[in-house]
Amino acid sequence: MRGRRLIPFDGGSYLDREGLHMAQVVYETKACMRCRQKSQVTVDADALKRWQSGELVQRAFPLMTPDERELLITGTHPECWRAMFRDEDDED
Repeated sequence: MRGRRLIPFDGGSYLDREGLHMAQVVYETKACMRCRQKSQVTVDADALKRWQSGELVQRAFPLMTPDERELLITGTHPECWRAMFRDEDDED
């Protein structure tokens, strides 16, 4: 997660800069639309619960980049996304 320094604490937990305890979980994404590979992303457990309960992904994970959030939502890797939409980007 960009912009946030996490310090290993114990097993699946981390402390952020302010010393707040954060439980981390590994989330397995859907298969990528292009390469069909799944990914595993380590995320904050509370944020994941909020997102899965309907909170907008950008609110649940404000420190993630749009590429990282897209990976969570669709499973599409940034390089696969660029390859799929390269022609559309070149037309602009």
